[in-house]
Amino acid sequence: MEWIIRYVISTLINTFVIITIVDMVLMGIPMPTFSRKNSISRFMVLKENRIDLQKGNSCS
Repeated sequence: MEWIIRYVISTLINTFVIITIVDMVLMGIPMPTFSRKNSISRFMVLKENRIDLQKGNSCS
């Protein structure tokens, strides 16, 4: 019974290592990054939209 548990655990660890290596080759090394708190002014568009020519709800 003990060898079954060891086999399952070693299989899971080997699978995780192989998947991680393949991911690193395909997508690059995963590097965790922590960003600062997002501010609203960073995402708000304050300039007039020159591409969209409609006024108000004229499209709907």
